[in-house]
Amino acid sequence: MHPKDFAEWMEGHGFSLDAAAKALGISRRMVAYYKSGERTIPRYILLACRGYDARPAAA
Repeated sequence: MHPKDFAEWMEGHGFSLDAAAKALGISRRMVAYYKSGERTIPRYILLACRGYDARPAAA
């Protein structure tokens, strides 16, 4: 996953840094690193994003 894809995933869900961190179970700082490209996005974050997308919609 590239930083642009991660930023688009966040934007698609209307997530702030804090909201994305909470959804993924990571720190706000790591979300900022991944979004800016300062750190490589690990595979488990890609999988977590996909898992979040695949969850059933709330009724």
